[in-house]
Amino acid sequence: MTEYKLIIGNKSIVSDKIHLYLHPHLTLFRIQNIKLSPQSGINPGYEKKGRALSYDITQDYIVDKKDFLDKAIEKIIEKYSSPQKLNSIRILEPGCGPGKITTFYLLGKKMLQSFRRIDIECADLSDEMALLVNKYLKERENEIINSNCNVNVRITSGTCLIDASYYENIAKKPFDVVLLSQFKHYFPNSHDSPLAEKLKKNNVPFMAKDQFIQFVHDSLMKPNSMLIIINDEEHEDANVRKLHDDNWDKYTAMGLTKNIDKISALSREIADKIYKKYHTLGIKPEDVAGEIRRYRREQCNEEIRPLSATISSLKKIFGDENVEYFRHKDKLLGRFYLAIAYKR
Repeated sequence: MTEYKLIIGNKSIVSDKIHLYLHPHLTLFRIQNIKLSPQSGINPGYEKKGRALSYDITQDYIVDKKDFLDKAIEKIIEKYSSPQKLNSIRILEPGCGPGKITTFYLLGKKMLQSFRRIDIECADLSDEMALLVNKYLKERENEIINSNCNVNVRITSGTCLIDASYYENIAKKPFDVVLLSQFKHYFPNSHDSPLAEKLKKNNVPFMAKDQFIQFVHDSLMKPNSMLIIINDEEHEDANVRKLHDDNWDKYTAMGLTKNIDKISALSREIADKIYKKYHTLGIKPEDVAGEIRRYRREQCNEEIRPLSATISSLKKIFGDENVEYFRHKDKLLGRFYLAIAYKR
């Protein structure tokens, strides 16, 4: 695997503070060149520039993760930075998307002040997402370089993150923190679920969420490390499940329609598409959001399960006393949770 320094325009930044390993064209910097169909559990639409940009622009209006991420950073610093700084911390974020968590939280001001060195390994199926990671890191380049923290970020794109090949390549050097933000739903709930049946055709080794989490615990995490999960649940009670769906649809519709001017400032084309979808005559905006939500789940073949099952699984793998979780404080986002598991 070839390493590349961060390039700003035509100028190569030579610094002992920041090294971004990113191939200029993102075509050779691949561990495994697998392009998945919708039936395999990952939506290939994210490989398109417009789809990746739309996700980047609208995601914060669909799910507000700020409180969860602030809590996660607080827990990381509390665990690893006190009473004295670690020489370094190593973090993995698979399914990093456009890299806002990596750039603005894992490399946020508090983290830069708390550690002497931060190494981040992030990856996404989409080359377009990796380009957005590069863009956001460039925006914060001066702040990072001028901090007292040495930062190394490596981005891998075009690799299948529900396969073992990528993880086996990086497992030689385990991590202090593994962060899975809306990523776990790409793995089947069980070995005989509808998604598992489809993945068997692609010889994907992780045929259930628990199997993947056990692998993360055994192979990717150091002793005294932590796993951070942000995801949504499919509640076991049908009435609560419907309430969660309805509330999230209302939140999404309000978030997108009320912020249409902000979206338009970033992309008029995306804003126009959203406006057209949510102003269909005779259809409530929350009903539009519900149809889009169901369609996306179907296209991505995402499988989610009750939070109780997730916590039970984490306790079985990490131990009862080593798991904590938090629900979203906004009732409209009651289906979302933050779970943290500690490997002793």
